[in-house]
Amino acid sequence: LSRCVCPEGYSGDAGESCVACEAGTFKSFEGPGACLSCPGDGVSAEEGRSCACGAGHFFEDNVPMLSCSGESSESCPCTPSVGSNDGTLSFEADPSDWDWQSCASIIISGVAPRVTVTSLQVQNVQLVLSLDECDDAGCMTYQSAPEEWISSSGWEYQSSTRHLRVRFEWTTYVDSSAFGFLGNVVATWSTTSKAPECSPCEAGDYKNTTDAAGCTACPSNAVSAEGSTGLSSCVCPEGFSGDEGDEESCVACEAGTFKSFEGPGACLSCPGDGVSAEEGRSCACGAGHFFEDNVPKLSCIRYPSYGSGSCLCGPSVGSNVGTFSSQVDAGVSSQSCSWIISGAQPRVTITSLQLQNVQLYVSFDECDDADCMSYQSVRSEQIYNSGWAYQSSMRHLRVRLQWSVYGGSSITSGSVVATLSTTSMPP
Repeated sequence: LSRCVCPEGYSGDAGESCVACEAGTFKSFEGPGACLSCPGDGVSAEEGRSCACGAGHFFEDNVPMLSCSGESSESCPCTPSVGSNDGTLSFEADPSDWDWQSCASIIISGVAPRVTVTSLQVQNVQLVLSLDECDDAGCMTYQSAPEEWISSSGWEYQSSTRHLRVRFEWTTYVDSSAFGFLGNVVATWSTTSKAPECSPCEAGDYKNTTDAAGCTACPSNAVSAEGSTGLSSCVCPEGFSGDEGDEESCVACEAGTFKSFEGPGACLSCPGDGVSAEEGRSCACGAGHFFEDNVPKLSCIRYPSYGSGSCLCGPSVGSNVGTFSSQVDAGVSSQSCSWIISGAQPRVTITSLQLQNVQLYVSFDECDDADCMSYQSVRSEQIYNSGWAYQSSMRHLRVRLQWSVYGGSSITSGSVVATLSTTSMPP
């Protein structure tokens, strides 16, 4: 009867009746144990075997597990377990075999899996540990870490992945059979205790549904930000052309062309002799010359220290004209929004302005680089009317709009619309 255990989605002890997990809970493993609460909104999925997570996120149960890969022997026992964050392993060399001996591999699954050699006794024997950091619980895909020759207790290793495969191997000295040998090791394994969670999809993946499904990889060569919620988030990186959210693969720029930005767009012809560089991300220029792609770009920045602000900004690249807008948030005495315009002769023009008991200030930094790490502050002034404009002599212009409410004013409103532009220029 003790061999009768509850399956996934059912709680209960071995040999007892199994009860289905209630709504908002789950149990992702077979064996004795209780159902656990789902994270977030607590929506069960797959008949209580998992939990549903929103778009851009996938479910991780974080249930620790020890599994065995290969045949277990009397000298190398391995007992699978689930639900416990730590355990002990004990292995010994077989004195009837004086050559190489290998124990069954163990796979530790959970958060930050770790193995520690706590006791080691050897005589004419060497202990070797093979380690694989795995992408899945079955270690179907993995990255092998360097083998470790263990000579004393205290050695330990912690994985950066969620699954760690460990194999203990003994080897005796070639001429030790006449003298006898001894080898035994005690090791502990552990994981970090962590509640179930909905984790964001990794960069390069996306998920557009609310369910227990995993994230989907972007089309070949495409990239996406962490937590992406749809195929449209998959864009072509530098050096690759293609449309946004295209199910077709991104295509590498041909020889003599380049694409210097991440996002939808075509590869452009290199100037002069047309020699590509940096795997199609740039072009090569002759002695005494440097390459300028002249691709216009709008970047968005927020400064929380100045208040939240309603800053409407859609980052763009490849377009010479764009629009950004901002408005005063009710109950906020001051707030600030910032943008960076990159390209040939960046220019900003205030096209619409409405103010009631609010002051609008505009400040400018002319920058040496696209991130404005190095810059010169040129001016800051109060704006009263639409039509005001400023053009930079540099290739990168940072613009900050700052609202300030008149003291004591209870009724306030403010909105501004500005256009940006750059001069169209070939690379």
